[in-house]
Amino acid sequence: MLGSQKELFESNNTRVVSINLDEPPRARVVVGFAKQQSFTFPIVMNKTAEQAYDFDKAFKVMGTPTSYLIDGAGLVVEGHYGPLSPQDLQASLDKLPVP
Repeated sequence: MLGSQKELFESNNTRVVSINLDEPPRARVVVGFAKQQSFTFPIVMNKTAEQAYDFDKAFKVMGTPTSYLIDGAGLVVEGHYGPLSPQDLQASLDKLPVP
């Protein structure tokens, strides 16, 4: 995650969770890449060798990257398809109600 995006999330008291859609053998590569990049957010696997969670079907993911803004009540406020710029992120965060 870019430094400016990380700062935006932290300043808005929000969290990032990544859902990886790769098949299990490729998922190991993703975990290694995340460590190499020092990602600090959790990465959830859509499928493991033991189970398929089908987050992609539940959230109707049409391609990657796909980002969703979910409010404190767990409701999807907004979906964004494609890379998310710091300006896009700020515009999305500005739509959240102030607690």
